[in-house]
Amino acid sequence: MLKWIGLFRGDSTGSKAKICAFNSAERSYMENVLVTIGTPRLGDRREWILQIYDPENDKDAIISRIKRRKNAAIIMYDDQIFIIGGIGRDRNTNLVKAFSVKTRRGRLAASMSEARGEASASRVGDAIVVCGGSGVEYEELASCELFLPKEDRWIPLPPLAQARRALTSVAIPDGRLFVIGGLADSEYFSCVEYCCVPEQVSESGHWQPEEGGSFWQPAASMNRARCFLSACEHAGYIFAAGGLSHSSTVVKSVEMFQPPTIENPLGQWTLVQSMHQAREEFSLISHRNSLFALGHYRQPSDSVEQFHLPNRQPSKSPPDEQADVDNWEWVDIRPPFFMQTIEAAGSIPLEFF
Repeated sequence: MLKWIGLFRGDSTGSKAKICAFNSAERSYMENVLVTIGTPRLGDRREWILQIYDPENDKDAIISRIKRRKNAAIIMYDDQIFIIGGIGRDRNTNLVKAFSVKTRRGRLAASMSEARGEASASRVGDAIVVCGGSGVEYEELASCELFLPKEDRWIPLPPLAQARRALTSVAIPDGRLFVIGGLADSEYFSCVEYCCVPEQVSESGHWQPEEGGSFWQPAASMNRARCFLSACEHAGYIFAAGGLSHSSTVVKSVEMFQPPTIENPLGQWTLVQSMHQAREEFSLISHRNSLFALGHYRQPSDSVEQFHLPNRQPSKSPPDEQADVDNWEWVDIRPPFFMQTIEAAGSIPLEFF
């Protein structure tokens, strides 16, 4: 059985809000560098290049070249880049590859129990959680799995309430994981569900609630249904952007989500300033008190925008406690030097290079 551990933290009003023990440790902040993954401007388009992307100092550098895997979920975890699932030999696979930026070497990690592509993957504390996607027959999946990189093993989690592919997921600092948007049977979703990832899980993935209820809980839906979107956490809020919406329209709108609290149990989505370019199958990441939108399935597929407060200097400090984005603006910045198409992006601590 799963062991559900609830910690409690008092807020300024004296009420108590549950946080998740899996990720309850204090976070340490260090200087990170942006890393992009995609096809090269020159060379074999069947491979990916991994490059450091430094738009502030124009010091881009190629890290390595690896075999491309379409529709894989990609997670950056300390010095490791995990390439999870995706299409291998013309069908979705359960294979997982780990690449170390420190040693510049790749290896096969433990395989998932289920083949999947177009899935979501998020780091939650010391674990990686993979949700949904499409299976071997390209059917939409509701299943979820938790990966422990330090033990190289996968553990099943309870399935989502809604099977979906082309979704995204985001973990916030208190350990809650939010699954957002997606697609199933040609229906686009605005719905959101979330869980508190348990500190201890059973090998079978069974879960017994201590106080009733389901493992996955509903949260407020986005203002717009979207799949092939991207999202990230910044200053305790979730930002969701772009994607494919009704009538296969690629959108540039951006929404900010305040996660559920005792006073607002579903949370709330608010529309903020839209990106300059409509995007699908791209990356949205938080880096140095800014948001970066990188890539696009269609041309120009190497474009990058930065969402930040104008004239503010980049900061290596933790994100501001309040995501006051009323005065923020989207600004077009130069693309990575060596990349034709950006297919994934993230940040890795500088100490690993």
